[in-house]
Amino acid sequence: MHPDQTPPPLRALIDAIANRPNQTDTERQARAQTALAQMEALTPTDSAEVLFAGQIVLFQTLILDAVNDAHAAETPADAYKHRQQAIALGRVQKSWIVELRRHRAQQAAAQQAAAEPQPTPEPHPTPEPQPEPAAGPEPTQPAHPFDPPRQAQTPPLKTPRTAGATGHRAHPTRHAAASMRWT
Repeated sequence: MHPDQTPPPLRALIDAIANRPNQTDTERQARAQTALAQMEALTPTDSAEVLFAGQIVLFQTLILDAVNDAHAAETPADAYKHRQQAIALGRVQKSWIVELRRHRAQQAAAQQAAAEPQPTPEPHPTPEPQPEPAAGPEPTQPAHPFDPPRQAQTPPLKTPRTAGATGHRAHPTRHAAASMRWT
């Protein structure tokens, strides 16, 4: 693909990479062609991957510029500053690489999920109707084979509690301390 035939968002990235002061149009076109070849080497398959590839190549260019500036620095402080910029740009570039890999992993998982046949659920058998229980208590099965059968018991009715029917006495010292006055 020729740099002039690229979509506008990708074109803006290529222009940012290729546009250098004091360079001829031929040098800019060569730099743009190199940037486009680097992006294509990452084999983007959709627009998101094109964006990721463009950012990766852009930050690679910025890293190289910072390293070259560090080599050409006149003072050690300037060289240190440019090396720190290169390190920071490398971290950002790495984050774009991680995003590209994450995106590709999600795409692969989605394709694999779409390719796998979905299991058809087996129909559940309908339960047979149970006969209605007879009125009145029936003997229940014993818990142990040697125990005699028990009669079904109904739970006792609960009666509402009234205040003071809790069965607890108040702590005698708490009431005594509350009624004492300091003089």
